[in-house]
Amino acid sequence: MKPDSFSKVGIDADIVAYSCSFSAQDKTKGDLHNGIDDLINYIISSTVVFPTPTNVAGYLTGSDNFRNELAVTYGYKHNRKDTEKPKWLAEAREYMVDKWGFVVINGQEADDALSIDVTNYYDPDAYVIATIDKDLNTVAGWKFNFKKGTFTYWTEHEALLYFYEQCLTGDKADGIIGLFRVGPVKAKKILEGALTEGEMFTRVLKAYEGSETLVGEPYDRLIENARLLRMRRYEGEVWKPPT
Repeated sequence: MKPDSFSKVGIDADIVAYSCSFSAQDKTKGDLHNGIDDLINYIISSTVVFPTPTNVAGYLTGSDNFRNELAVTYGYKHNRKDTEKPKWLAEAREYMVDKWGFVVINGQEADDALSIDVTNYYDPDAYVIATIDKDLNTVAGWKFNFKKGTFTYWTEHEALLYFYEQCLTGDKADGIIGLFRVGPVKAKKILEGALTEGEMFTRVLKAYEGSETLVGEPYDRLIENARLLRMRRYEGEVWKPPT
């Protein structure tokens, strides 16, 4: 059952920055700041009730993402190169750092920092991640969707299954190409009944080997995609397949 309040909330500040920047696109800097404050205060009041220096953490993605070097078949997020950013995005990021003490993460993504944080927290069940990003469903624990106002809990097994489902489907938002005509429904069917990570990996590899449109060697492509999709559990981690 969801606790009345959590010991700590980790905020996906990338989502907050984009959401509030788009909302204030044709408004003033003051409107932007008010929107950010309102959203962050809503997240805090919904999760930890009162903010303290230790129970609220917010992370923003910086530069030098390690995934850029791992993506050899297709460039990581290659599909976003021509996407126009909202006018106030840089200001939103700067404001959250100055006003709220949020941290810019270089070398990896904000999602990685959240995953590392919750994995190494003294009580993961008391930590909630505030995000609307489905990628963080590959990490066990509580999630707060601040757009819908809903809480969900993901077990280790559910999070692992979701990770391997993503290995099959890919992630269009990040330019990670999965298997042709394999969507969420088919991915779930491929993994249905798999109890161990070894079994999940074997089934996904078999699907890669059976794909006639796959670019590259099946094993290498699976490893590449998995490493791009994996949220780090500790600093410097690069995912390895189960033995």
